[in-house]
Amino acid sequence: MSTGTDPTSAGSHQDLGRGAVGTALARIAAARLTGLPPRATASWIRAMTAGPVTANPSASLFYGAPAVAFVLHTGAHPAYAAMLAALDEHVNDLTALKLAAAYQRIDRGDLTRPGEYDLISGLAGLGVYHLVRHGAAGSGMTAAVLGYLVALAEPVRRHGESLPGWWSGTGPAGMPDPAWPGGHLNLGMAHGIAVISCVKSLPQVGAMFCVKTREARWS
Repeated sequence: MSTGTDPTSAGSHQDLGRGAVGTALARIAAARLTGLPPRATASWIRAMTAGPVTANPSASLFYGAPAVAFVLHTGAHPAYAAMLAALDEHVNDLTALKLAAAYQRIDRGDLTRPGEYDLISGLAGLGVYHLVRHGAAGSGMTAAVLGYLVALAEPVRRHGESLPGWWSGTGPAGMPDPAWPGGHLNLGMAHGIAVISCVKSLPQVGAMFCVKTREARWS
């Protein structure tokens, strides 16, 4: 993640791993921890939104419209409301597009690839955004993504063998790899099954947190 102090050096780069988007998120978190006013992050927010925001199929929680929207939502400033509303429409359209492609792949009986479902590029990351932004019941897209992640757990058959639904037909880099002719199973958080289990558990964790908060408040 970029830690520079000059927003212009980051330009309008929309990658959470570097540039203005990542630095803006880090500065928002730092401001909350240290009690700094919102203006402490304003220059990075301006740099992040200075240029066009990508909303095509390459966008994800880590890049483009969802990443920018995630940062603005985390910033929680009233001035961001109109931009967030516009970005929500793009993120909803992007999510619907990726869900449709995923179900078409399932219907064809093809194996998945990490970029379809993972945290960085795929639907698990978009599911995190919808959960954080709208809650478990606040958006139809939240339920749609959770439904897809449940469907992904269904086993698939390949060459007469039963495989987990998230078994990827690619190598670990997300591309066909002769060193991995049968594909691979990723158990990690960024690109594997761990994030799917985590995202599916978030609504329950959130519900339990709300219950415990109410109990503590009135006890």
